[in-house]
Amino acid sequence: MIYNLIIKFLYMLLNLIYLLVVLLGLICIYVFLITYKSNSRNNTYIIFLLLLIVLKFFLEIVFNFNKEWKPNFSFAPFFMVAYPATFLYFKSLVLNIKRYNYKEILHFISPIFVGSINQINNNYNFLGDYSTLIFLIFFILFSLFYTFSSFLLLKKQVWNQNSNIGLINKQNNLIYKWTLILFSITFIATVRIYFSIYYEFNHEGLISSKNFLWISALLWIVIFSYLLYNPDIFLGFNALYKKIELQKNKTFSLLEVWILNHDVKINNKQDELLKEKIVPDLLNNLKEIENLVLFKNCFRNQKITQKEFAENLNIPKSHVNFIFKYHSKISFNEFKKIIRVYDAINLIESGYLKLNTLNALAEKVGFSSYNPFFTSFKEITGLSPHKYIKELQFK
Repeated sequence: MIYNLIIKFLYMLLNLIYLLVVLLGLICIYVFLITYKSNSRNNTYIIFLLLLIVLKFFLEIVFNFNKEWKPNFSFAPFFMVAYPATFLYFKSLVLNIKRYNYKEILHFISPIFVGSINQINNNYNFLGDYSTLIFLIFFILFSLFYTFSSFLLLKKQVWNQNSNIGLINKQNNLIYKWTLILFSITFIATVRIYFSIYYEFNHEGLISSKNFLWISALLWIVIFSYLLYNPDIFLGFNALYKKIELQKNKTFSLLEVWILNHDVKINNKQDELLKEKIVPDLLNNLKEIENLVLFKNCFRNQKITQKEFAENLNIPKSHVNFIFKYHSKISFNEFKKIIRVYDAINLIESGYLKLNTLNALAEKVGFSSYNPFFTSFKEITGLSPHKYIKELQFK
């Protein structure tokens, strides 16, 4: 009697864990759908991946509540599409590409084909006694290939990203931690499946990979919670560029740059006196700065100085110094660098390079030559200009 009660309690607890995975997954999918247009190509793959996870655990809840229902259909092999979906999500994470490469559909053909063959074999058993072994070998090779490919991709293009600009480095560190956590958990989940298959093969003879599924459920709860706690992940890499685009024409486009708090700590008496003059009109000055750099493109002037910048704003240079000292997370020179790279990306995506060279682009946005443009572009976007253009053309 007590044993039966314990078993029922454990089943109920298991279903509650699965239900929590489903609910958190649906919330994450909803948030991704809200930000879909800001990063549609990237978000498509992560939404697809999360839908697969939600569907998997929803089916487990259904099966647990109705153990007598045994559909004449095997869902498990089709969930292998999660591996290429994860790889393609990682692949698209670092790029701000809006167009789709429909050749990527080829990644999903083999798991769908094998899943279909598995279903036909369940009905007609045309593969005989070797069917289980064939499908196991395919699954192991398939999962290892995409797991290893994801590891190489992340190690090369994400985990080695670094920048001297604190604001950019903060974003890079966020994506680094996110991809490391997601990759680690998908790797652990894959190992869990291997152990489950081994256990079932030696104890039950029926391969379903459902044993120890609660481990995967707990891991996905961690993933979903991390996503909701760090919403900037929904924007992906180059988040600052995307945020500027999303917030353009709103009150502030560069919210990630500015410190709007009026009660900043002042270092000296001279700055205390300046604060009394600047703070009352701070928001208007920040709006004017954004208008000057984003819409009037004042930084296309290669030789513009902080004094000339202040003259364009019709405020003293000391006020500009104060703003970038106390109300900006980056220096004036870093600010110029970011805006010029942002300007370059806009021109690239507008087709500027169809009639012009990269050297011309570098000079157009305000760099003195190609070399500092190359260094700044790679530091801020994580890609060289040639690599960025190549990826843009390829996609």
